[in-house]
Amino acid sequence: MNDCIEWQGSTAGKGYAQASRPEFGTRYMHRILMAREHGPEAIEGKVVMHLCDNPKCINVEHLRIGTNQENLQDMAVKGRHRTKLNPHRVRYIRAMTGRGFSRVHIAALLGVTPECVSHVVLGKTWRHVA
Repeated sequence: MNDCIEWQGSTAGKGYAQASRPEFGTRYMHRILMAREHGPEAIEGKVVMHLCDNPKCINVEHLRIGTNQENLQDMAVKGRHRTKLNPHRVRYIRAMTGRGFSRVHIAALLGVTPECVSHVVLGKTWRHVA
């Protein structure tokens, strides 16, 4: 694998390269590059994974289009997946949102991000837990 090409511009949370343009707003550079390389439809509903595990890397040889599940598996294999969720906590999240608690409040209680809570509630992650 060739060396990483590190983005020298602005970065988002967790260090991901990002760019802002009036025509498209703020987007992650790795997604922009893969959309250019393979077409926007190729990344729709998919994640763009960094095989090098460097969020600032914009080398398309280090990027791969995959599913959220593939990304989670890749992170687990590489020892980078440090989930704070388990089936019990997932059920708790769903119960609390059903009772009207905000995702931000639930996230703070569990030590996760509001985005993590949203993914559970929307069925993007932990879909198999009833």
